[in-house]
Amino acid sequence: MPDSPRSIGRLLLLNFVVAGAYIALAMQAKLAFAWEAIAVTLWLPAGLANGAVLIYGPAVAPAVAFANLISSACDPAGHCTADPWFIPIALAAAGQALLVRSVLHRQRLLHDSLSRIPRLMRFLLWAGPAGCWPAAATYAVSVLASDGNRAPGLTRALFWWVGDSLGSLLLLPLLLVLLPLGAPLWQERRGVVLRPLLALLFMLSLVTFLGKELAESIAQVPRLVEPLQLLRLLLSVTLLLVAFGGVGLLLHVDGMLLESQRLLRRSRLAADAAGALLHEIGQPLLRLHLLMERLAEALKRWEAPGALAEVAAAQRELDNLSTTSRGIQELTLSGMRDSTEASLQDAMATVQAQVSASLDRLDQQLRLSLPTPELRLAIGQAQLEAALRNLVLNASHAAGDGGVIRLEAERLGRELIVRVEDSGPGFDPQASSRIGFRMLSSWGGQGIGLLIVRRVVDEAEGHLSVRRSSKLGGACVVLQLPLITSRRQQKR
Repeated sequence: MPDSPRSIGRLLLLNFVVAGAYIALAMQAKLAFAWEAIAVTLWLPAGLANGAVLIYGPAVAPAVAFANLISSACDPAGHCTADPWFIPIALAAAGQALLVRSVLHRQRLLHDSLSRIPRLMRFLLWAGPAGCWPAAATYAVSVLASDGNRAPGLTRALFWWVGDSLGSLLLLPLLLVLLPLGAPLWQERRGVVLRPLLALLFMLSLVTFLGKELAESIAQVPRLVEPLQLLRLLLSVTLLLVAFGGVGLLLHVDGMLLESQRLLRRSRLAADAAGALLHEIGQPLLRLHLLMERLAEALKRWEAPGALAEVAAAQRELDNLSTTSRGIQELTLSGMRDSTEASLQDAMATVQAQVSASLDRLDQQLRLSLPTPELRLAIGQAQLEAALRNLVLNASHAAGDGGVIRLEAERLGRELIVRVEDSGPGFDPQASSRIGFRMLSSWGGQGIGLLIVRRVVDEAEGHLSVRRSSKLGGACVVLQLPLITSRRQQKR
């Protein structure tokens, strides 16, 4: 209960602010477009009313009705006229805002990314033409019920509807981005849509103002008044379509960006979960492998060749499973940068230390040809190491006992060209067309190594291709990765 007077005070203040802002916008519109009288082509107060009720709820609907009544009855000079139809029109303006709020909430369009065209169109229609008809329709009814000339009144009602729709399409998204000031409903969209929306609002306001100036000059010729109304109507509908398309394009592009950001967050969470899971699996696999080794030694002493062969087969399966799990873990982490740049020389030194024992066991040669000056790449250090390590290991598996692996890197403009070749059987002739997909290797691998390389290259916005090695006869994998160059290097 102690908070009740404070809540009532906030509500009254909110209504006062909304009503004051509505009246100020209305008087400014009437002042700028006085020649258009009651039907203003760009009626921003409708967007304010729809946005205020949408954000703060039905509690501010009385402020909309009161402000619309004052705006309809009074002009910027302070002259007011009494018309009984102003009251139902004011109530219809408040009902119009409640209608927009109800539909957008019911269809859950406020928190949608709006990246799908049907939902985007639904939002634009209800924020504009489909939701901004009650006030104009009430005005049309008032014209039909009166004894005056109906044709100009109905034309003004059409302008009223277009003006409300245009004002709402332009101002409603802005209010969703800006209000409430602490945490707007579209806070995520602010960085992308705020400036373009302001620019679109300024451009259309300027066009309507210039159109009004032209119309005022033409209206001085009586015989052009009727054609002028058609010209104004055509201009108003054109502006409405431009606003519809412009706002729709902005929201669609922004929705696609939001979807990609959310997908990236989900993929990172999935990568963390996969990494944790595979880490937990790796420990039991290691213990099982040690247990199998002890069992194999015992079977050798017991001279049980059949059981020993089965244990050896199980050991190979465990080794393949361990290799696959490590590959999947690297695959999930290869799309996450650990640093903003990487050193080719450092990465190759790390990889060489990691694979040396495996190469020595197979009596293989690793021939390196690296540029002398240190080269920095626009990629994470761990990612570069993962790509090079998997390429060398794939080449090692393909080369077999006593094989040769050659890694050559050279600078070509602002790119680094890396070639990894082996003396093995090479890729299938159709491999180059399937390089973006997982390919089962000839030695029984699952093709995860190339997927890791593919993901690293994509993350760096580079290029990956495969061909036959002209020097060793086996496969040749070629990477093209962007280099980081200083301004001094660029000038040279």
